[in-house]
Amino acid sequence: MLTVGCNIMAGLCPLITIHLTSNYRWQYAMLFPGLLAISCSPIIYTMIYNSKKEAGLNGANTTDNLTAKRKPAQYSWSKVLFQLLHSPFLWVLLHGDFVTAMLKNGISDWIQLYLIQDKGQSQYTAGLAVTFFEIGGILGSFLAGVVTDKWMHKQDEANNSSARMPAFIWLYTVLLACVHFLRTTVDSSSSTLFIGVLLFGCGMALSGSISLYGLLAMENGPPGFSGTTHAIVALGSSFGGVIAGYPLATFGKLYGWDQTFLLFQIMAAVNFVVHFYTRNINKYMVDFNKIQ
Repeated sequence: MLTVGCNIMAGLCPLITIHLTSNYRWQYAMLFPGLLAISCSPIIYTMIYNSKKEAGLNGANTTDNLTAKRKPAQYSWSKVLFQLLHSPFLWVLLHGDFVTAMLKNGISDWIQLYLIQDKGQSQYTAGLAVTFFEIGGILGSFLAGVVTDKWMHKQDEANNSSARMPAFIWLYTVLLACVHFLRTTVDSSSSTLFIGVLLFGCGMALSGSISLYGLLAMENGPPGFSGTTHAIVALGSSFGGVIAGYPLATFGKLYGWDQTFLLFQIMAAVNFVVHFYTRNINKYMVDFNKIQ
C-alpha cells in the first residue's frame, strides 16, 4: 500500500505540473509541491507511531516473539551476515531490484523526451503517458501482493522455493511486450490511448516487481536479519536509480533515445532469463547449522 501511495502522487504530478506551467509561471510549479509537503508534514507526524504501545494497542508482537525464539543467540552478527552475502537467492533479488529500478526510473524520467523528440507526440500526450505509467504501477503493486499471497497459501510447506518467484516471469513478459511495441509501432499518428495502454503495462510490471523484491527480502531473510536483508536488496534499487539519471542521459545523448529504449528492452530480457532459470531457487538464505 505504501508503493500504491507513491504511484498515485507520481501519476498526478505530471498533470498538475502541466496545468500550472500552462496557466501560471514555472515558479508556481516548484512552489506548490513544497507548500503541500510543509502542510502535510504535521499531519503525518501526529499519525505515525513507533510502536503499537504508542498507538494504544497491545504491545505484544507475536511475530517479534516468534523471531526471538527462532533466532540462535549464540551466533554473531558478522557470521550470519557473511553467510547471508553468500546466498544466491539474495543476489538474484539484488540484481533484479537493480535492473527493475533502473528501468522504472529510466522510463519515468525519459519517456516524455522520447515521445516528444523521437515519436513526434505532443507535450500533453507525453505527460498523460507518465500518468498512465503510474496508474499501472498502482494496480501492479496491489495485484502483485494479493495474487502471490494466494499462491503462497497454496504452496506445499516442504517446498524450499518461493511461490512468488514465478510472478516475475509474467510481469517481465508484459514489460517486454510493451517496450517492444512502444519502440516499433508508436509514431506521430499513434493515439494517446494506445500509448497510454503500453505505458500502463510498463508501470504495472515494474512497480509490481519492485514491491515483490522488498517483500521477498523481508519474508525470507534469516530471523532477526530481515531489516539487514531488505537494506542489502534495496541497495540495488538505489544504484539503479543513480544509473537512470546522468549516465543514462549521457547514453541517450550519444546514441539517441530509441537506442536507449532498445537498451531497456535488452535489460528486461536479461532479467527475464535470470528469473526464469532461478524460479525454483532455494529461498532460505542462511543455514544456521552450517555456521561454526
